[in-house]
Amino acid sequence: MLSALSLRDLVLIDRLDLSLSAGFTALTGETGAGKSIILDGLGLALGGRGDRGLVRAGATQAMAQAGFSIPANHPARTLLEQAGLDPCPDEDLSLRRLLSADGKTKAFVNDQPVSAALLAAIGATLAEVHGQRATHGLLQPSGHRRLLDEFGGLQAAAAKCAESFEALRAAQTRCAKLRVAQEEAARDLDYLTHAAAELAAFDPQTGEEDKLTSERALLSGASKITEDLQAIEDSLTKNSGAENTLSSALRRLERLQRTHAAHAVNSESPLSGLMSECADSLSRALDVAADARARIEDALDILCVQPGRLEGLDDRLHDLRALARKHHCRPDALPEIRANIERRLQTCTASTADLAAAQADETRCAKDYDEAAKKLSAKRRAAGAALDKAVAKELAPLKLDKARFETSFEPLHAPSPDGAERVAFLLAANPGAPLAPLQHAASGGELARIALALKAALAQSRAFPDRADADRVGNGAGGPSLLVFDEIDQGVGGATADAIGVRLSRLSKTAQVLAITHSPQVAARADRQWRIEKRQAGGQMRTRVCALSVEERDEELARMLSGANVTAAARKAAKALRAA
Repeated sequence: MLSALSLRDLVLIDRLDLSLSAGFTALTGETGAGKSIILDGLGLALGGRGDRGLVRAGATQAMAQAGFSIPANHPARTLLEQAGLDPCPDEDLSLRRLLSADGKTKAFVNDQPVSAALLAAIGATLAEVHGQRATHGLLQPSGHRRLLDEFGGLQAAAAKCAESFEALRAAQTRCAKLRVAQEEAARDLDYLTHAAAELAAFDPQTGEEDKLTSERALLSGASKITEDLQAIEDSLTKNSGAENTLSSALRRLERLQRTHAAHAVNSESPLSGLMSECADSLSRALDVAADARARIEDALDILCVQPGRLEGLDDRLHDLRALARKHHCRPDALPEIRANIERRLQTCTASTADLAAAQADETRCAKDYDEAAKKLSAKRRAAGAALDKAVAKELAPLKLDKARFETSFEPLHAPSPDGAERVAFLLAANPGAPLAPLQHAASGGELARIALALKAALAQSRAFPDRADADRVGNGAGGPSLLVFDEIDQGVGGATADAIGVRLSRLSKTAQVLAITHSPQVAARADRQWRIEKRQAGGQMRTRVCALSVEERDEELARMLSGANVTAAARKAAKALRAA
């Protein structure tokens, strides 16, 4: 619902702040008072085209701001979220547009800068404008399908069709990928077989190049290292080596200890202790020398090179690097190359089963989609026939009884998330005229009244068989919650104007309605009435909006009935109109 409208420096309006309520509000006033300027301002805030001629003379820029009270799950918030902006689910929605005197515009939603295109998309979810200059929804065939689905309560069936389409598209994509993979693998089968066998036979290991290089460097210097270690071992083990010398010294000391013990008077003499400590030291030195010799022997065992080992290392390293060059990679990447080739080779056999399973799934999804689309098509055709009857019933009182309205269905040649057909509303405005798209078959005024008839039919669509299902999905009659009608009573009067007023009043029970009208029959049906008037202030003409009391409404209706000289009869007729 539109809750507030603020305009600044817009043509004849210098400052205007309006608070709006639900229901039906009529805007009346003399021709040229500025009623359409208010709609221009609303259209500007909703993302309409910004014409620099709208900027008041002498002002640098105009501003139009519209506030809407909408639920947290409203499509407008979804559009904001999809654009990466804060949807502000706990706040009313504020649309603001700045129009400079040079024609440049800036757009904001809840003070967040947005593009003009996004503002227009959001505005389309909030309001529809019907009149002499604009009847947007009816001129777009894409909107016809949505209106028909809303009328028939087919949102759930349409959603199921869309889900089936997405499942079918996913299955088709998977099949296509598997076919491409299988074809690529089949083309390379001989190469893959040979490469897999070669890599399996060679069995490259991660880090093998570094390991081979290190071992080769070690073996290349092994001869000199072996010679030096052998000389060290000889210095420990030869006749005059350290180990033999220590062993000989220990044996002589032990004999000396035995001789001294045999002749000594006191076994606790200082000499005995010193010789004992010396023997212990020699014994430890001998153990250390033996341990060193064992370590040297271990080192010599490591350096014991098998015949041809160095040549074998050179060959392996050469072949490893050659294989890496062949596959255009580093040697460390060969194990992953091998795994990838083996996977591709397996695809040649395994993908046949996978493709068969995917094709079966695609067939099942295609069947599901066909069933969902056929059911939706049948329901749409039934809803179309009912809509044609409902609109025809509404057209007659609107002085369009000679017009013929028909919902057409054009089959699509490929699956679509929206179903198997394109929906379009056709009209023959005069007897004998062929059915044609609305934009080519009706004038602006006729289009507005057709829109009213269509909206009136939609407002009564809860009796449709599938309506209960729709109420769980959508919002009843659906569409924007603000409907604006600009002088759709132009050229009609009397009973026709009253019929327009009745239908606008009926629409206001399910949507907020604003109507600019010159017809007292229409204005009398409104819940509230505003008079738009021009007044001179500071040497300039200014547009003002006055909310009318009950007495003021009667006076305004009397003026609309009789003109400049309001008669007692006109006042009596005005009261009768409002009481009807």
